[in-house]
Amino acid sequence: MKNNYNFGCIKLHLKFNSFPTRFVFWEGMRLIMDTRVAIIGIILEKKDNVEKLNSILHDYSKWIIGRMGMPYPKKSINIINIMIDAPQDEINTLSGKIGKLSGITSKVMYSNI
Repeated sequence: MKNNYNFGCIKLHLKFNSFPTRFVFWEGMRLIMDTRVAIIGIILEKKDNVEKLNSILHDYSKWIIGRMGMPYPKKSINIINIMIDAPQDEINTLSGKIGKLSGITSKVMYSNI
């Protein structure tokens, strides 16, 4: 069974059960992306790459909801939490870029929404 959807000048032909549950769609002529809410936990063991980390976070600032950082002098580390609402690909890319920095560890936790 096929359904035809007409969004302005874009026409979509979809087959049931053949389309992913999370997808990009058009509203008028504006692209709407399906986003997820996630928390990225970052542990900073060395302060060598702080400027690179801040630069990466600045590049993704349009997706970031909030940021909380706390030093933990007892262990000589810094802990940063990033709350983000973005497409899953953007979250994965951001986490990957952060994880490539030496002395920095990051993990992502996704919401079910």
